Amino acid sequence: MGVIIHYDFRKQERQKEMREIQERVADRLINFVQDPNYYADTDVTKQIRQDNLRYMELEREEREWGGRDKWVEQY
Repeated sequence: MGVIIHYDFRKQERQKEMREIQERVADRLINFVQDPNYYADTDVTKQIRQDNLRYMELEREEREWGGRDKWVEQY
């Protein structure tokens, strides 16, 4: 019987990146309230798409780890 120990070395970095994306979303909402044409800018829509895709990747990675720092696999 062997044992493989998996460690989530990216947990803190992933959570930091998720917070940064959430802050950008909040900033964009504030800008939209101040200027309803804010989302008409192509650079803004491009950043929104990039943030959405990256956030979904980070959420998937977070679900895979299930909040654990490590887990043990026996084979």
